[in-house]
This record gives sequence, structure tokens and C-alpha cells, in this order.
Amino acid sequence: MFKRVSALRALQQGLGCALMCSVCLCAFAQGQTSPSGNVDISVFSTYPSDQVLARCKQAVAAKECIQDSIAPEVFVKALSSRGWFNRVAAFSDALDYELLIAHTSGPSSSEDTIEALHFTEVTLLWRGMEIDSRIIENAFPQDVNNLEKAVTVLTDWFHYSQHSALFTAAFLYSSLSASNYVDELVVPSTLGDFARLDTQLYPDPFKGVITRYTHREFEEALVDVTVYPILAPLEHDKDQILIKQLKADWEKAEAVAEHQALTLYKQPAAARYQANSEHAGWRLGIKAESATQDTIYATTYVFQQHDKIVKIATTFPSTQSDPIANALIAQIAVPEESSLMMQVRPLIK
Repeated sequence: MFKRVSALRALQQGLGCALMCSVCLCAFAQGQTSPSGNVDISVFSTYPSDQVLARCKQAVAAKECIQDSIAPEVFVKALSSRGWFNRVAAFSDALDYELLIAHTSGPSSSEDTIEALHFTEVTLLWRGMEIDSRIIENAFPQDVNNLEKAVTVLTDWFHYSQHSALFTAAFLYSSLSASNYVDELVVPSTLGDFARLDTQLYPDPFKGVITRYTHREFEEALVDVTVYPILAPLEHDKDQILIKQLKADWEKAEAVAEHQALTLYKQPAAARYQANSEHAGWRLGIKAESATQDTIYATTYVFQQHDKIVKIATTFPSTQSDPIANALIAQIAVPEESSLMMQVRPLIK
């Protein structure tokens, strides 16, 4: 039986996030269907592509195309003023999402118009990798100021970005040719008294996907299954790869425990774990004690399938979680190595 105690709720809200290397589903659900308001983005100016220049030259005939007739700073100001993003940073390398804006313009080739033609190429990058690019054409009367022009251009692009779901995890994974967890990950819908609550992508292909199971009677009893690519050459020692995952979890748990004045114990200590004849991995049990709370338990198991780590984490001791982990790992199937990781992994030392 699972003990219904307030300490387990504390584990879910604080220590458990570190022990289980997971967060409440609501905290990262936004990565799957994220509105742009939850995204930080950096803006850069760049040179127009040959395609943009060709389209401009064709449109203005013998007249000259001028680059950056709307200054980069004006595009940054226009984007910042809209409130579409959580934060807009100019020319910063510190953010995952980057927007490259290339702009050129020229007078209309028509003799009976005073409009200027503007061609703006907006390219979206994630950690330096291109995930989308779009060319936007506009015609503006000469009396429209540059900030108004920039707002119009970026509004066109923003509506397109929302329609195309550019800032969702699903789009990101697809654009980068990351693993298709939605269609290729196999996890059971039920496991004894546990039922699958949800499966969601992290907003980062290198963190993968998490599935949460809840108990039909005890809401504090949770099981999380996280699947993510190994960020190391596959030739590395398998045990060392798995031990590294548990070590990272323990270090996070130590930081949380120190903050909450808890004393941590490895119970059981990290050791090889044989779930069945086909699945061998490593297991770490953690017990947290304090003078004011009931004892908190968590158990984490890590296995390797293909190029992925499969991490099973529970909010209860190993004596109760071992049978669940054994049954789970026997029913889990993960996607094979993605095109993204085939390209990235040789660069990892």
C-alpha cells in the first residue's frame, strides 16, 4: 500500500522534481502548444539572401534596391512593442530562439505610384539551427514612417508564425528531424493501479519526452517515464553513461534538500539493476528526512534503448517500485536514433 502523507506532496512540489528529474506536467506543457508569450527571443540583422535580392531587383526594374532602409534597431523596437514574446533581446547569443531579419527595398517600377516596395526575410533559428524562413513583401506609401512599416511587416510574420505553430515543441522536433516520439514511442496506457495521465514533449529535443502515471487511489503516488537521447558518443561505456544520469539527479536533489533543510540518504545506493533477462540498467533510491516532515522516498531507474536513456522515477521506496519498473521497461519501445542526433553526436566529445 502507498502511504498517503503530506510529505509526498512536498516531494512532488520540491524535492521530487530533482529526485525524479521531472516537473509537474503543467510546467512544461507550454512547450508542446506554447503561445509565443512564453518564449524569449533574440533579434539579429543579417544580409538578404540572393533570393530576396533577386525579387527586389525584379520588382523595381532598373531602380536601385537599398538594404536596411528600415534600420535593424527599428525592427527590434517594433517587435518589443507588440508584447508577443516574453522577452525580446537585441543581438544576444544567450537565448535558444533567434530571429534573423534581412531587409531590402526600392521604389516601385510603376510610374503612377509613389509606393515603396519592401522585401523582408525573417529566419527563425533554435540554438543556431534554422527551423523556418519566410520572405514577406509589402508596399508602403512614402509618408508611412519606418516604425509603422516594421510593425506591419512583423505582424504579417507573427500571424504566420502562430498559424504554423512555429514555437511549439512539435514543430521544433519536426523541423530539426528529432525523434518522432508522438508516433514512435510505445508506453502502456495502464499499469496495475496506475494510469497514464499524459505524454508530453519537452521544449528541447535533447530533453525528449515525459509520460506521467498516477495512481487511481493515492494521488501522491507518481511514476514518470522520461526518454531522451544520450548526449555522448554511443561507444562510451554504457554503465558510465547510466551512472552519469543518476549522479546528475543526486546533485540536483542535494541542492533542493539543502534549501529545505532535509537530510539525504542513498537507499539503496546506485547499483546495477536487472529488471528482466533483456533489460539491465542502474537504480538509485533516495530517502530524505527532517525533524518536521515525514520521511520522503524516491527511486530512479535508468536503462538504455537504442541511443536513448529511459528513466523511470517513482515517489516511493524501491520495495514498492521495483515491480512497477520491471513491468514498465518490458513494455516501453523508443524511436531509433534520429537524423538530428546522427549529425550532432559526432560533434560531442
